[in-house]
Amino acid sequence: MKTQLRTIFEQAVSAFNSGDYTGSLGPLLHADIVMNEVDDPQAPPHSGKNEVLNYLTSTQSTKKLNSATSIRPIPE
Repeated sequence: MKTQLRTIFEQAVSAFNSGDYTGSLGPLLHADIVMNEVDDPQAPPHSGKNEVLNYLTSTQSTKKLNSATSIRPIPE
């Protein structure tokens, strides 16, 4: 049986993988989220929901178009 947390996590994974950052992923993010870049680990972290969504929509979405990278769901 799926828990509510797992259901929300799977929604977030699906939204991230599809590039639906502001529509579906945005409402699931905490206001004080901090996200580091995998591509450039030396870059300063993106802090706060608005900054993270701005990074995802302005930078990551461009990279996603040129890549097959996605998050794999956790097996049950």
